[in-house]
Parts: sequence; structure tokens; C-alpha cells
Amino acid sequence: KNIGEAILESYLLFHILKNVDAWIRPKGVKKIIAIAAIAAICISCALLVYFTGGIKYVFSHTIYLPIIISSLIFGYKGAIVSSVFCGLLLGPYMPITIEPLVYQEPVNWLSRIGIFLINSLVFAFVFNSTYKIFKKMERSLLFDLDTSLPNAFSLKSRIAQEIKGDSNFYLANLMLGNYSSTVGVLGFEKYTSFLTQYANYLKKKMSFIDEVYFLQNDHLAFIIKGEEDLQKMLGDISFFRKKVCRTDELTSYPDAYLGIVEGKPGDGFQSFYRMVEMSYYLAFQAFKSKSFYMRYNDAIDLEINRNHS
Repeated sequence: KNIGEAILESYLLFHILKNVDAWIRPKGVKKIIAIAAIAAICISCALLVYFTGGIKYVFSHTIYLPIIISSLIFGYKGAIVSSVFCGLLLGPYMPITIEPLVYQEPVNWLSRIGIFLINSLVFAFVFNSTYKIFKKMERSLLFDLDTSLPNAFSLKSRIAQEIKGDSNFYLANLMLGNYSSTVGVLGFEKYTSFLTQYANYLKKKMSFIDEVYFLQNDHLAFIIKGEEDLQKMLGDISFFRKKVCRTDELTSYPDAYLGIVEGKPGDGFQSFYRMVEMSYYLAFQAFKSKSFYMRYNDAIDLEINRNHS
């Protein structure tokens, strides 16, 4: 299996988890829809049992469907409520047979409720355990394990959201030119702490930077929503190099260079790869030319702003 296939599988798994997650422990309107749908399925199954001759026949097993769905969506609470509700639907007023009309003894339907409860609670336990594993997998897909910063998969999802919007945005790729020397002084473990401190500093310093993404050890990235915020940042761009990060008794200064690429609403699927590739190139060119930043967009082919500190 090559790297491309592994990345594609990871990305597909992320989207499956994201779609499933939207209906696990739902809130608001989704919760109301889920409860109404489960109740409707319960009643439909009970009517099916009644009109096909009674509890004696095979259609009584269809009642397990809403119990399983409820246990999956609402966990232990859903398992208990749905088991009791379905047990009562198939309980005292549900005949064993319609012709002749024979009703159940209380011990019959009470035992059935007990069986429903045991089965649904076991299913809820198994699913909850599996779901926790999936959530850990999701986090490992979306966050860098060393820095706990959101990674390239998170950035891809964010750019996809921005493309669906109605205004232009910018991807800023921040290259740390002194990565090698910093790691040499701090060691890798303390360097990851330095990256986390630096990312938090950027979010605190500039309110429009809502998230900083980890691309690789010497590259971070963030999204700028519009031209106004971009100009605000470029007007005081030296702040990227002012942060002093202290780890134990060691002090580090970021030697930062920016590659800035414009994105537009409606760009195609390949726009993420194009933007990231170009932002890497521009950040490296800024580093080579010792510029603070290098910017690319359709109107300005390559604009180099040389503002030496």
C-alpha cells in the first residue's frame, strides 16, 4: 500500500466518522427528529405485528430494529427507554394470536421487557466502547500527536468550508527558518512545546487568527478571512518574530517567513493541493530572499514585500 492510498483511506474514514458523529448524542432539532423517527418505527413495528396475526409470528422480531437504533444514538438512556416502550407496545394489549384472540400472561411480556433491556444494554456498551476508539482515531487523523495542533486534514476540511462561502480568503503558510538550529538547542520534545506556545501566541495576538494548523515541523498555517484582516496583519507583520518562547531555562525566537495564497468561493476539489503547494513555495522563496512574506494571487503574479527586521 503506497502513501497516497493510505492518505485517501484516512481521509475517507474521517468523513465517515464525521457523518456518523452528527447523529450520535444529537441536540436541538436533530434530537427531536431522532426521537420522533424512533417512536414512529416502534409504533410501525407494533402495528405490523398486530396486523400480521399477533406476537406469535416472526414479525415480532422487527421490534429489535428501533431498540438497536435508539441504543446506538442515545446510549444507555436510549436502550432503557426504547426497551420499556417497545416492551409495552408488545405487552398487555398485544395478543399472542388474533384468531382465536388470545392475550399474553403478564409474566410473558414482562420477561420480554427484561430480555429487551439486557440485549439493548449490551449493544449500547459494545457500541460506546467502539465509538470511543473511533473518536481516538478521528483525533489522530485531525490533530498532530506531538503538538496537539490541528493538522493538514483539519486544514483541508477548513478550506473546503471556506470554498463553500461567499467571500475570498487567504491561506498563510508560516515557515520557521531557524528550525534546525532551534531543534539543535532545545531538542525535539521541547521544540514541540515551543510550537504550541507560538501557535497560542499567534491566536492571542491577532483575533482574526482563530486556528493555527500544523503542517510539518517547520511549517504552520492559518486562514485569513478577508483583505481587511490581511492588510491589518501585513501592517504589523514584525510581530511574528517578536514572540519569545521559553522552555525551562532555554529561550527561542521564531525566524518566521510567510507564503500567502488567495482562495476563492467555488474553487474546485484540487484547490487545497494547489494552495498548499504554492504557499510552501512562496514561504521558501521568502526565506531565501529574507523577506517577511511573499504573496500570490490572480491580480498580482508575485509580490515581494521586503521589510527587514
